[in-house]
Amino acid sequence: MVVSTAPCRREGEGGQPRPTLYMRGITKVFPGVIALKRVDFELRRGEIHGLLGENGAGKTTLMKILCGIYSPDEGEVYIDGRRVEITSPRDAFRHGIVMVNQYPRLVDELTVAENIALSLSGLSPLSRVSRVRGEIERIAERYGFSIDPDAPAWRLSFSERQRVEIIKALILNARILIFDEPTTLLTGRERRALYDFMRKAAGEGRSVVLITHKLSEALEVTDRITVLRRGEVKATLETRRTSYSELIALMFGGRLEKAVTEASRKRSGDGVALVVRNLYVTNDLGVVAVRGASFEVRKGEVLGIAGIAGNGQVELAEAIAGIRRPLRGEVRVNGVDIFRAEASVRRRLVGYVPDRVTQAVVLDMPIYENVLLRLLDRYQHGRWGIIDYPGVKDLSMKLIERFKIYAGSPEVSAGHLSGGNLQKLVLAREIASEPSLMVIVNPARALDHVSSELVYSAIEEYRGRGGAVLLISEDLEEIYRLSDRVGVIHDGVVTILGDRSSVTVEEVEECMAGGGGG
Repeated sequence: MVVSTAPCRREGEGGQPRPTLYMRGITKVFPGVIALKRVDFELRRGEIHGLLGENGAGKTTLMKILCGIYSPDEGEVYIDGRRVEITSPRDAFRHGIVMVNQYPRLVDELTVAENIALSLSGLSPLSRVSRVRGEIERIAERYGFSIDPDAPAWRLSFSERQRVEIIKALILNARILIFDEPTTLLTGRERRALYDFMRKAAGEGRSVVLITHKLSEALEVTDRITVLRRGEVKATLETRRTSYSELIALMFGGRLEKAVTEASRKRSGDGVALVVRNLYVTNDLGVVAVRGASFEVRKGEVLGIAGIAGNGQVELAEAIAGIRRPLRGEVRVNGVDIFRAEASVRRRLVGYVPDRVTQAVVLDMPIYENVLLRLLDRYQHGRWGIIDYPGVKDLSMKLIERFKIYAGSPEVSAGHLSGGNLQKLVLAREIASEPSLMVIVNPARALDHVSSELVYSAIEEYRGRGGAVLLISEDLEEIYRLSDRVGVIHDGVVTILGDRSSVTVEEVEECMAGGGGG
């Protein structure tokens, strides 16, 4: 609803156009966390604007306010100089504001066209699908997209799912497109294609917001950059007039330092921790996703498995963690058959950090209770099962401090943490449980530089104490940073290539694409 005129720059003042969007004095407080403090943000027509900041800086929260998902405690939003109230995603759509989510949400049982048709209104379902088919063809020709409108969503790769979200936004005639960490799961070619789309969209007069923690990405594709630190704007800069080092200083305030030097590669344990033999696993639709996997991980070793998303990584990780039953095959940790062991035994043997960390926490519960879920055996005492809550809270506070989790206390609800801080919490909790084996999927995805170093050092320290790690990641730099041996998963088949020092990145990339291997 329009209620007043914005106190922002008039057309032509200072040689710049009046902003398409102006957010003034935005403040948002969650219990125990000040997410945003009097934030001002402006977006011009036809620009790509980077929103940078470490995990928990407030980037996604600010954009969720713009999209009507959160309501600000203070502040105002202006579009084309007019103040508006955005209280729901429907309000945002009416103003042409659409967010392409970090993890696109589609109905797997529906086709591409049917998923897009769900977002349209005012037409019968058949008319909507018919219209969408025509729109997909038009958009594909205009932007160089290639996607089958009749393909079921469950068959789509991550980049194809993202493309569906973009097509949906264009059909909704979005004038402000928000991308939240969009390149996390993309290959180099897919990233370049997305950057090309952003430039085309901006060239047509649309405004693009790129939420990212990747400084090189922001410097490559944006026109301007706003840096947030702990909920406050530190600067808004012309991209061509800033530098990597200046952005680092603004993001971290001089706190950038490696937590530890890279750990010694000498193994600190003897014997085999994990044995996987002839493992076949199906996905949720009953399709075989892992085919005949066989490998071992020794104590004090990191085995890194690289692969493009959707090649069976999730099913492999869940089976080894003991939470997905295989079709056949064997998984043993310290000689114990994981599928026949009691749940309490599995918890002692295997720590699991999944790809989607929201699956590993209860968002409505405070941090200390989420820690307790994993460590109940340690903190429940006596015949009456009395729980040592002070001990749990003390450990939780130590984890918060060590992993720099942006939370004032262990009483803060997990649901009020950013995705990156949730990721650190789950890893910290799992390592604190001192299992024999850690199964870790994409541990530093969407983490800023400082947080990534903290996570990597924690994994290296765990390994140094004799822990075994199965690292599954789409990030080759991560694989080569942490792994002793390297393998690849492609189309459900796991191929172990050898010691990290003897396997080239080119060999790994070839296997990831379905060639090579041995």
